[in-house]
Amino acid sequence: MDMKKFADFWRGMFYLFSTVTMGIVLYLMVVVWQPLWTAGFADFGNISQAIGHLDETTKPASDMAPRMLEQMTLMNQNMQLMNQNVAQMRFIMGYQMGSINHQMDQMNDKFSPFGMMPFNW
Repeated sequence: MDMKKFADFWRGMFYLFSTVTMGIVLYLMVVVWQPLWTAGFADFGNISQAIGHLDETTKPASDMAPRMLEQMTLMNQNMQLMNQNVAQMRFIMGYQMGSINHQMDQMNDKFSPFGMMPFNW
């Protein structure tokens, strides 16, 4: 086998592969990616205008944020106060229910049992 023919064959294969690869890359750049780039640059103007108007739309929200934070802090304080009041009510109701149960037991002790009623039908 002749080494020159072998080297020429692989050199030709390299050039063929390189040419096909470059052709595919150029095709992708010109036919596929170029319209996308053009559309992207056209949208860039719209995006920059939207960013310019963004300051106008976010300004009311930024003015409102401190007031909302103030209201949320006030609501949190009111919730804590309500939790304290509910805890106090539970304590008082627990004490009162115990007292009511004790009074009911005392009243039951004063009544005669059902079997001892004078008219037991």
